[in-house]
Amino acid sequence: MRKHPKILLATLFAIVLAAACTFSVSALAAEPDVRMEGNAGSPDAATSVSSLAIDGVEAPSAGSDLDGIAVVSSTEGASWEIPVLWVGSDWQLATKAVEGQSYLPVLVFYLPADYAVRDADETGGYTITLSDDLVKLFGSEEIISVYDSSTDVTYILPATLRNFFAQASSAKAPNEPLGIGDGTTLNPNYTGPVAGDSDDDEEPAGDDDDNFDSDEQDDLSYWVDIYCAQTAKDVLSQDDLEYLVDLIINKLQPQAVNLLLEKFPAFSHAQDLDWLGKQIGLYIYYESGDKDGDPAHEDAPKALAYVDGKYIKDFDGSVRYAYVIGVDVSSMTKRDDAGRLVLVRDGQDAVTFENTIVHEMFHAFMDDFNRIGMAGVNSPDSPDALSDEITDSYLAIRYPLWFIEGTASAVENTYQYRYDYFEYLRRDPNNPGEYLAVCTDDVVFANFTGGAEDDGATIGYGLRYAENGRFWPDDDSQVSTTPSRYVSGYLAVLYLGELAARKDADVGSSISQNGNAVVISSENIRYGLNSILDRMHEGETLDQIIYDISPVDSRGAKMYLDTDHFESKFIYGDQVYQEDYFKGDYDEGASLEFVTTYLNYMKGLEQQTNREFLPNGSILFDFDKDFDTPLDRTKHDAANAYQIAESNTFVTSTVPDDVALAGGGKSEGGMPMAGASAQSGGGIAEGNVGDDANDGGDELPLAAKAPNDSAEQTAENQGESSATQEQPVASEDPLEMSSCDAEGPTEPTQCGDVPMPATETPATDDSAEGDCATLD
Repeated sequence: MRKHPKILLATLFAIVLAAACTFSVSALAAEPDVRMEGNAGSPDAATSVSSLAIDGVEAPSAGSDLDGIAVVSSTEGASWEIPVLWVGSDWQLATKAVEGQSYLPVLVFYLPADYAVRDADETGGYTITLSDDLVKLFGSEEIISVYDSSTDVTYILPATLRNFFAQASSAKAPNEPLGIGDGTTLNPNYTGPVAGDSDDDEEPAGDDDDNFDSDEQDDLSYWVDIYCAQTAKDVLSQDDLEYLVDLIINKLQPQAVNLLLEKFPAFSHAQDLDWLGKQIGLYIYYESGDKDGDPAHEDAPKALAYVDGKYIKDFDGSVRYAYVIGVDVSSMTKRDDAGRLVLVRDGQDAVTFENTIVHEMFHAFMDDFNRIGMAGVNSPDSPDALSDEITDSYLAIRYPLWFIEGTASAVENTYQYRYDYFEYLRRDPNNPGEYLAVCTDDVVFANFTGGAEDDGATIGYGLRYAENGRFWPDDDSQVSTTPSRYVSGYLAVLYLGELAARKDADVGSSISQNGNAVVISSENIRYGLNSILDRMHEGETLDQIIYDISPVDSRGAKMYLDTDHFESKFIYGDQVYQEDYFKGDYDEGASLEFVTTYLNYMKGLEQQTNREFLPNGSILFDFDKDFDTPLDRTKHDAANAYQIAESNTFVTSTVPDDVALAGGGKSEGGMPMAGASAQSGGGIAEGNVGDDANDGGDELPLAAKAPNDSAEQTAENQGESSATQEQPVASEDPLEMSSCDAEGPTEPTQCGDVPMPATETPATDDSAEGDCATLD
């Protein structure tokens, strides 16, 4: 690629970032003459030029660097080079043409110092002529010019990219460095050292997060500009935002990624085979995002944190899977003595945030490793992939929300975070104000099925409630559905992990006896969950696995026939389901017995006199571990998966669809793969996993095509306010549903970018203060 020697990184990238608010636009249909507004230079300039023309841009060629410069000439014989940016059909800036991708040019026009345009009219407008060869690069696109008065640069670009600058200010950027002459790079998906890292990758000295040297401070200011919405900048100081950005990208998020890789062998194996995403976006805002047209910003919910993963259609019609981490700082702020909002840097809010990061990153892992069940589709071409409606097919394929949220809750310290919900299950039925140190099955069953009244709503523990928003309309009353996802879902996932561990003779039950005391092994449960996720990655459905690991009843029959059967029988046992209510006699009690044992075990740990914290609920560590957060906010770390890209919007997953969609969902299998089949060990046999991204869709005018078919590749070469023990049950609000999981003081809602029916999600005036609008 030819690289422009004149404009350096800091200038060019600052131009792209600054352009969102200051430009004016003119347009002309697909013609060689482009109307320019402004950028005509000073009348007192020493050199006058006229009849400007642009030429000299080479067409994209698959496998080759994209041409980075164009040449401007005038009738007076003056000429100079200007940068050329290329936007691929995945909406990313690119520096190298890849087979199957299409590219459109963006000319970054400027006048050299002391130049002026002689033939500009009284408004400062004039015309630039594009060569025929250059016009061909735009195809039939309308060509527009965008002038940024703050930098005296004009962008000449296709009208298709009319919103490009809002996205450019989101740092949507190249997948590899864009060289600018002197060796600097323009690369918002840069994977090298991040803020605070030294060039030699040495650990920064000391743990005082407020003591950055001048270079680090400059870096952090740069990251704040990339990741932080104006809504966040309006309420928090630069120092607070720099602290938060550094905390997330250099400490908490990579720690969470590495912890999940360490504790789940299936994930570690997948990373070795490049079956986990390399990068993910980050967007930080206060209560709401910027209204700039980017769905990652427009749809930002009021929630502590979330991961939004979904299929997105690009401007050329191709569909890709992408994800972003969202952080709403409103749940992490307080007012100082002067009444100003400041970031909370320690205490329960900070602990909650750290646990939430682990929860959310688990969703990101499953977005790639178990995508069918997370996305609710088995092909990006499925009508449900981009649908806003719930369909039978979607529900048949997507994992139930209690499983999606239960698995992610299992890796955070949810027992502490949602302690009151666990306590409700220990209430004395004869004296609801008292809680029993030792429960019986009858006590847990009565509380689980009867729920508790809270601010006029019944707390619904049944797994069936999870598919709704905050409330489930039930017999003209309202049922709070939060515990069905995050407490019952958590308990159900622990039980499934137990059943999977029992299935393996080398592992066995997580429950054992130590003298007179019962002990529960989180390691065995984690092993069981790892096995479930791995088997689904290999192609089995959740239905099949639940049937396989199901215990048998006294008659020798399987207790659970599939996911729905398990959902209806968890805790309730064999009861008759009539007219939307559970009625009849209680019978089978295997899941109830496990939950009772777990609650009694945790209460026993809680009563130990030498403890500082409640027992740990995360299966990543022993249940008796005496701590409140699995992450260390003073520890720098780096990860090789899900690195936070220099992007505050959706970043495309690097895992090919035919790998990510070769697994199993809830009840339907994966996408067929030509020449590929599932095999043991989480593998995919040899097959062509590099089909053209543009097959069946309209291409940009110039799609990069290789002269010959690409060689076959094997999959091995693919490469919350604070949460205290006073659980804020009454503060939950009705939800709007969308696409990602959000965790924190507000609750998530619906997975898979599918809104719930309005009749099941009653709106209220204070809905803005409620649960997260996203889930994945």
